[in-house]
Amino acid sequence: MAAAFALFAQNAAAEEHPWQLRKNQDGITVYVRPVDGSPILEYKATVNVKVPIEKAVAYYEDPTGAVRWFHQCSESRLLESRSDADKIMYMALDMPWPVSNRDAVYLRARTPGENAGVQFAISAVTDVLPPQPDKVRMPYLKGVWRFTPLPDGGTEIYVQQHADAGGHIPAAIVNRLVVDIPFNSLKNFRKRVSED
Repeated sequence: MAAAFALFAQNAAAEEHPWQLRKNQDGITVYVRPVDGSPILEYKATVNVKVPIEKAVAYYEDPTGAVRWFHQCSESRLLESRSDADKIMYMALDMPWPVSNRDAVYLRARTPGENAGVQFAISAVTDVLPPQPDKVRMPYLKGVWRFTPLPDGGTEIYVQQHADAGGHIPAAIVNRLVVDIPFNSLKNFRKRVSED
């Protein structure tokens, strides 16, 4: 599967497929689309939260906080701070039986977004932490989180991601998760950021 992603990365001219709405519920929308050279769908999702952007961004940046809101996350921590904006993060995911648990090591790079927003680019890194004995490392991860202030004082959150789960796992199982993970993560984030 990793070879397919390498081929995709080399094909910069690959035509993008149209997004398809897969879920629209509780104020959260999730779209998916195929990616050339990959059996795994890419997703994008949005939600509005009733907190100022500063609070939403600070909650997202909490290095251990993802265990409270990211779907199936069992561990989240900072591995390395390369600058104020660039952080190397670790995340572990508990997967449903019979799938092995996964983990990811990734660069989270913060930049200013449009309309006074904040953007985080996510990309897997492979040279920071050795594979863990009880988890399958995700070899490919690329995404973005965008936080945009709303006129009512709230924040719009947009997330887009494409990943390779690694190991031997049927694409059909992963493609169910590309809807469940963003939907449940954003739902949990909206609830927790207002409570904590």
